[in-house]
Amino acid sequence: MSLNTIKYELTIFAVHGNIESMHAFIDMRNVTVRKSRHTRSGRTCKPAMGFAFAAGTTDGPGAFDFKQSDVNGTLFWKIVRDFITTPSREQEDCHMPKPILLDVGMLLILISQSYEKFLLN
Repeated sequence: MSLNTIKYELTIFAVHGNIESMHAFIDMRNVTVRKSRHTRSGRTCKPAMGFAFAAGTTDGPGAFDFKQSDVNGTLFWKIVRDFITTPSREQEDCHMPKPILLDVGMLLILISQSYEKFLLN
């Protein structure tokens, strides 16, 4: 039995009529934001997850020694981070004061380059 068959058998509601959708990938890595009543001027950065990301949420703590609102990080997790990929000075400056735990912007670039090579070969 295929996964599609299982999904079909678990369907509760039938869909009738046209289904329309739109999906777009928007590159938000370097967008300039103009100052307004609701924003300050600046630019966006390549994505990165800070140490506070790993601390969990208000409905439950994260594991290990991560803390919400952490703007320093710990030496241990910085060593682990640097083993995966070290954020550039530009990336750190852009995300300041948030210390970067996972430089996912760089990881996504590496993954997409690998994926493109896979598709071309």
